[in-house]
Amino acid sequence: MRMKTVKKFNLIRKCLILAVINFIFLLGILSEEGIIIHRDFNFPVFRENFIRYHYPLWNDILSQPNIEHLVRLPIRLPFLFLIHLGIPVSIILKLMIYFAYLLSSISMYLYISEILQREKMREHFALLGSLIFAYSLPLLQFMGGISLVYSIGILPFILWLLHNYLKDRSSRWIILLSFSFLLALGHPFVFILNLGIFLVYPLLFIDSFISYFKLILLTVTLFLLLFQWFLLPYLQILIS
Repeated sequence: MRMKTVKKFNLIRKCLILAVINFIFLLGILSEEGIIIHRDFNFPVFRENFIRYHYPLWNDILSQPNIEHLVRLPIRLPFLFLIHLGIPVSIILKLMIYFAYLLSSISMYLYISEILQREKMREHFALLGSLIFAYSLPLLQFMGGISLVYSIGILPFILWLLHNYLKDRSSRWIILLSFSFLLALGHPFVFILNLGIFLVYPLLFIDSFISYFKLILLTVTLFLLLFQWFLLPYLQILIS
């Protein structure tokens, strides 16, 4: 029990260290005055525009369906909540960038720590590797389309969850895996890539095909159930 408490404390401490490092790395963006325009948003300057860019189904700002952005709603829900609290859009757009790279670095830190458990310097390697991953050229290039960074950054976390599931076969890892795939919906190609890796990766470690199919079936089924929220706007149109 005491060992688990120490591990949790060390994990929280490392996450806080990564939070500070990411803040320092992105300080030039976070401290910049004015609006940071993401490629995913054409008109996010005003509070009402930010909300209508995600819901309802029809985007009257761009005169086009909100299908693409509706899928990304799980990524942006916390930021929509901040909008309703009255936080300025200029700050929220910067926070979206910050938390994307924080997620990517923590995600990779957890994965590297897991696969290098026997290495004495694993925590140092994990910290260094997490920052190299988060600030690699592809992820920096996609900073303008920040949903892509969230979708790519969640992959190491998914692999970390897989390792933990294979240790104790607990259903809580299945639940976390299913929710994690909602963050992979930021881009269809990245989602398919993440799903493909998820299907192949367990074959390297799992001991039986029955266990493998159980993992895949439960995760995909729960994910599809969680994804039913995507149908709500269409059902609303049918009812009205």
